[in-house]
Amino acid sequence: MFDQVEIDSDIFQPADSWTLTIYNVPALPMNGFKAGRPIQLVEANTRQTVLVGFIDTVDEELTDGQHLVELSGRDLTGWLVDVSLPLEKSGRYINFLDLVKDYVLWSDGNVNDNRLMSPIAAVLPDAGITEAQLRASSFAVEPGESIWTAVQKAAESMGYYAWSEPDGTIRIGNPFNNTQQTSNKPDKTPVLRLMRSNDGRRNNVLALHHHRDAADLFSEVRVVGQHPEDGKPRATNSFSGRAANPLNRTRTLTNDAPVDFSGSARSSTQNPYPRLKIIVDSQCDDSQMATAKAEKIMADAIMHSYQIRATMIGWIVQGRVWQPGWTVRLETDVLPPGHPRDWVITRRTLIKNEQQGTVTELTLMPAGVWRQPVARPVTMAHKITDAEKQARKDERRAAARARAEKRKRERANTKAASSKLRAATKAKRQAERTAKKNAEKQARERQALAEIRQAVRGM
Repeated sequence: MFDQVEIDSDIFQPADSWTLTIYNVPALPMNGFKAGRPIQLVEANTRQTVLVGFIDTVDEELTDGQHLVELSGRDLTGWLVDVSLPLEKSGRYINFLDLVKDYVLWSDGNVNDNRLMSPIAAVLPDAGITEAQLRASSFAVEPGESIWTAVQKAAESMGYYAWSEPDGTIRIGNPFNNTQQTSNKPDKTPVLRLMRSNDGRRNNVLALHHHRDAADLFSEVRVVGQHPEDGKPRATNSFSGRAANPLNRTRTLTNDAPVDFSGSARSSTQNPYPRLKIIVDSQCDDSQMATAKAEKIMADAIMHSYQIRATMIGWIVQGRVWQPGWTVRLETDVLPPGHPRDWVITRRTLIKNEQQGTVTELTLMPAGVWRQPVARPVTMAHKITDAEKQARKDERRAAARARAEKRKRERANTKAASSKLRAATKAKRQAERTAKKNAEKQARERQALAEIRQAVRGM
């Protein structure tokens, strides 16, 4: 039905985007596609639900002999990203269970029900997360804060990560823990294969894009925190935690004391000069938390500095649509020696168009690099300062601007590709019409010549 399809699913993006384009649709009831309406995208062969969400925009282009319709939107989590918590909750503390019950899960909108009407039907914590943990979590709600930001804060206060699945389910826990995906993951670890040498086995990877970026890599990250104790001034109660880059250090420092770094794999480095990063975090309660924060920052930097984007044939593997969070195995002789064998999928984009056909783009990071957020339980005794509130607002605004710019660039690229496709299609049709006219003209000329010859013979 659709001539061009692009469906995204990213563990690190709260609202997955999608775009559908239809060319020449005079016979279809396009009035059914209206902005704001829910939509469910299903893979035709396996009947698996690929995405459940809303139509954000409907773009139509009408020309002589052509009717183009482009639909775009996000999954159900987009509602949580857009909608703010009620103002009466601002400045108050709330636990995770109350947040989910009152503002995340679906409500029928009964007049006696104070909950918001939400499209989300399920919130699934990983096995091992107890109800007591969820109820004991406590965090402060900021004025104008979105529901999704509150969900992330609640999860991170317990040391877990919050992400959404394409069907609209909100998950809490570890996104790369395959033991939690028994109903969704393939029976065997998928193998991505791109070999130049011919050993009789078929490649299933069309292209590999190997990304290495040392701009945000540091040889050492140090997190410095200050917290008043026993009425002493802040300056006399400072502490810090450090984490060394496992790619170029064999030791780390905690409270300025050298210890062995058990996670060290090799001592080679991408930068011959030491790079130190110091971060001040006033919310760290002790040196142990500061060290955990430093290790998390270091792991995130490594994760984003070493990635692979693989273009796969089709959307299906072992009878299932590709999903982020899976562990895959890479077999290739086109990358430099020493690359990891096991990778995890952080992003998956299903694509169908005239140029590429039906393919899947997978963004991969090395398995085992991911670290869970550092637990930051907030108690009633902790009062968030105005400076901290403003810093959090600035961070959220910067992140929102970055996401908006990213979506703008992606839509611009999609529209540019659509324009090129439309121009090529128009040129092709024009050439076909010209060829047809020339053929008809030649046929008429031959017919006239035949009639003249017939008349001459009859004279």
